[in-house]
Amino acid sequence: MRRHPLRMVALGVGVAVAALAVVLALQVGDDQLQAQPRSELLGGDAPDFTVTTLAGEEVSLDSLAGQAVIVNFWNSWCIPCRQEEPALREFYERHRDEADFALVGIVRDDTERAARRAVDERGIEWPMGLDPGGRAALDFGTRGQPETYALAVVVWPNGGRSDSERAHSLAEEFRCPECQGLSVADSSAPTSRAMRADIRDRIEAGQSDAEIRQAMVDRFGESILLRPEGGGLGLVVWGLPVAVLALGGGGLVLALRRWRREPRLHATEADEKLVDQTRS
Repeated sequence: MRRHPLRMVALGVGVAVAALAVVLALQVGDDQLQAQPRSELLGGDAPDFTVTTLAGEEVSLDSLAGQAVIVNFWNSWCIPCRQEEPALREFYERHRDEADFALVGIVRDDTERAARRAVDERGIEWPMGLDPGGRAALDFGTRGQPETYALAVVVWPNGGRSDSERAHSLAEEFRCPECQGLSVADSSAPTSRAMRADIRDRIEAGQSDAEIRQAMVDRFGESILLRPEGGGLGLVVWGLPVAVLALGGGGLVLALRRWRREPRLHATEADEKLVDQTRS
């Protein structure tokens, strides 16, 4: 399946502009159109919304990561909503099978029952999310319906870090095989230098942090990790010595306490006489 993220963003913006133009043309005159305020979201970050669709599935900004998304605020009784449906339907049918595209409707100022009936009667096939309390509508700053937004939900696989920052951060996670208490990032040993170069090469090849960590573990074993994994062999290797020390320390404390509780023995008069006889 082909992926065309830039083309999808451009097409999405076109649909958003066209839909908004229809609404404005129907609702306001030329003077009012010129006075319409510009959306504060334009060019900024999309609200982190979460809605549950009529089919019971959760849709959120995170679940749409990596896609060009059309968000359409809609309700069952809105006349302009009915007028824009053919354009949205045509656009949806053209791109619905593309992995980097999503169209999400969000019910605004309507009941679930009415929205569900309208969706069934009109044959609307894209996901339609419920927005109880109007949280998503408020976060998007909607003033009515329909309102349509084109989003490019960008994924930063490296958390926005540069390649050099990634390489240094990863090198800090590995133990220098030739040193005592130093990380690969801090060591000048030949093996550490080679490991740093290997990390950089793997980053340039497109490997994820998890893939690079696993490659190092496969080569050197779990002990190469300065911060051991939270489960499996790593937990055993690092956790077992700690557990043994803890148990040994606990046993020593119990022994000392028991020794302190033992009654002190005092010499009797007969014992003292026996000692005097032995000395004389």
